[in-house]
Amino acid sequence: MGKSTIAVNLAIALSKKGLSVGFLDADVHGPSIAVMLRLRRLRPNVEQDVNGVTKVTPFTKFGMKSASIGFFVEESPAVVWRGPALHTALQKMMTEVEWGELDVLLMILRRVPVTFLSRSQN
Repeated sequence: MGKSTIAVNLAIALSKKGLSVGFLDADVHGPSIAVMLRLRRLRPNVEQDVNGVTKVTPFTKFGMKSASIGFFVEESPAVVWRGPALHTALQKMMTEVEWGELDVLLMILRRVPVTFLSRSQN
């Protein structure tokens, strides 16, 4: 309880100390960072480079870069995350977001089933 609030405040404090901070909200069961940072209903810039590689530009607010699974799913419909779909979504957030050089990357995750963890390790 309150992990997102604590993490956002920690990220802002680290940014104010002069660190380059990234914040990844990968809590697929209730992403709240988009709401907390007042970025709800916004979609990040997504482009493909000349090699066809997708690159996502994170939002910058309060001196930190942020990306959230909440930027990519609609608010109202319930989204069911299972196995491969969950793994793919998290993998894309880790590899496609253009963080640049960071001193710190904070992540919000929710406990996920062991079956997911074993699949993601392969």
